[in-house]
Amino acid sequence: MTERSLPARTFDWVFGVLMRPRIRRLRRWAFLVTVPAGLFGAKALGIDLNVR
Repeated sequence: MTERSLPARTFDWVFGVLMRPRIRRLRRWAFLVTVPAGLFGAKALGIDLNVR
């Protein structure tokens, strides 16, 4: 087997960490909090998010 490059090993390690069950739950909840916060922030800044 050939030795893998450092970027490839780093990517595999990061992907493995992000796919752990506890981290996956945290990412799901973070998404559910971030989307409404972004919408409120955009409204406060006067950004129109309607697609026409």
